[in-house]
Amino acid sequence: MESDLGSAMGIRLYQEIRKQNEQLARVRSRFPQIDDYINRLESNLMLSEEENGELIKKIEDFLREED
Repeated sequence: MESDLGSAMGIRLYQEIRKQNEQLARVRSRFPQIDDYINRLESNLMLSEEENGELIKKIEDFLREED
């Protein structure tokens, strides 16, 4: 029984991760500036306070539109 529960949780987790990755890919393709910010963060570069705010706002707005 625990194995079934663990498998079901693993499947749901995988599905949620896949959904979030797809949403992130869409927002990055739709907003080149956001893609640039994320690329910079992935390269361990810092964003300014203004850039951080813009990144957060655009991603939040995009996710609201998606739901």
